[in-house]
Amino acid sequence: MGEDPAVRVDGLKADQVVAKAVKLTPTSSRVGTPVRYQLFVDGVLRESCGEGQTLLLDPKGLAEGSHEARIVAIAGPLETTGRLILPFRVPAK
Repeated sequence: MGEDPAVRVDGLKADQVVAKAVKLTPTSSRVGTPVRYQLFVDGVLRESCGEGQTLLLDPKGLAEGSHEARIVAIAGPLETTGRLILPFRVPAK
């Protein structure tokens, strides 16, 4: 048994303004363990991917203002989870 995977993501920083779709590249501290990732926006599952793949955060259809991106890592046969929560903003159109 190990610790919960620590999640990191390239492509989005806390409080970033997201006006167009951005690719997110998630990684975790669980090296050598199969990991899959899920992207939730405001609590709704939007995308899933495997290790070495990307997620797409598309603000299309989101209201102007503050939102939350949650990237969840699910690792190993026991499906140990870790998460990273990043607030972001959608500008006025």
